[in-house]
Amino acid sequence: MFTIVKMIEDNTKKIISIVNSNQPISFLKPSIDEWSINECLDHIIRVEENIYTNIFCNMTSPQKHTNLEKFGFDKIYHILVEKRNIKVKSPDLFIPDINSFDTEELIARFQRTRNNIVKLLKTSPNIFDNSLYEHPNLGLLTKTDWLYFLISHAERHSIQMEGVVDTIQNH
Repeated sequence: MFTIVKMIEDNTKKIISIVNSNQPISFLKPSIDEWSINECLDHIIRVEENIYTNIFCNMTSPQKHTNLEKFGFDKIYHILVEKRNIKVKSPDLFIPDINSFDTEELIARFQRTRNNIVKLLKTSPNIFDNSLYEHPNLGLLTKTDWLYFLISHAERHSIQMEGVVDTIQNH
């Protein structure tokens, strides 16, 4: 679990750094069809709050995999980050809310969710078993795979945020 905790902490620092260093433009959209930095962060928060609450804290599943990982980090990272050109429509539940774009509030919510996840990993490592939970596009994932999804999904959107910065600064 130490490696996953380190990956989450490093990813958290990266995203907060991108958002903090671009606060003056964090609400700007590169185009009508693209998300701003704040919208990306709001989306990440919505997804991660849902994963934390529903997968890690509340759900139980009778379905089990033979291992703690069904996909593993490399495969999930490849699908979500290295194949970023493949766009998937976000479920409505995770579409950014344009009324919640106070950057400081978004950063605080993001940090709080990440802290909760890391605390759970450090205090309850046995919570991560081989139970399977449905992902709408990837199919059944173990709790460990859900952590890999969380990290890779946020990385995908951190690259998107960096692209937003480049587009806005170069126009």
